[in-house]
Amino acid sequence: GNILEPRNSGKKIICQLVNDKAIKWGGGVARKIAKRFPDAEKCYSEQVTQIPQSNRLGRVIFSEAEDDLIIASLIGQEGFGPSLFPRIRYAELHTCLQQVADHASSVGASIHMPKIGTGSARGDWSTIEEMLDEVMVRAGLFVTVYDLPPKRAQLELL
Repeated sequence: GNILEPRNSGKKIICQLVNDKAIKWGGGVARKIAKRFPDAEKCYSEQVTQIPQSNRLGRVIFSEAEDDLIIASLIGQEGFGPSLFPRIRYAELHTCLQQVADHASSVGASIHMPKIGTGSARGDWSTIEEMLDEVMVRAGLFVTVYDLPPKRAQLELL
């Protein structure tokens, strides 16, 4: 499905993983979200620059995109660019997921995300999926994970 058009009615939170140096949304899904919701990106930038970089990991910045749509930027990746090791930080991602779960519970929102952490952060999806189950699904929250269609199907859409 298309993460920019989350399914279901009611309040929705779209989650994205960002790195601790990002003051704007730059790559992958984040770039698409920024293009679609420029005011939400501006809100993120204003909030993240108030936090020293050394204190960003493990934080979530919530930015309103539309009346019933919030973008949650989970700061669970250390740095960006080529690296010998994955840049995802699982403990900090877990902390972020708990913050999103708490916020979703308090506002009655469903949670939507791509396979966060599996792109440039090079995280292991089975590990991340287990955290989602533990923190969100078992808490009774409605979570939808969006996956891109196979490359061939994407080409056929052009």
